[in-house]
Amino acid sequence: MKMQKLMGTLIFLLMLGATPVTAQTMSDSQVLEYVKEGIKQGKEQKQLASELARKGVTKEQAMRVKQLYEQQNN
Repeated sequence: MKMQKLMGTLIFLLMLGATPVTAQTMSDSQVLEYVKEGIKQGKEQKQLASELARKGVTKEQAMRVKQLYEQQNN
């Protein structure tokens, strides 16, 4: 279930297509950990996606993080 929520959050972020306000400051592994922690804390997908967009996470980075997560869990 957690994997589905993580993937849903990353997909939601991709669908937002929001241009970040600031330059990218988080590494892919930091984004992955941020999402995992957010899920543990019970944050909603929209909240996580919004927070990540404000932190400068781009659609491209979200795709990389999604691939990283899938590699770690295969």
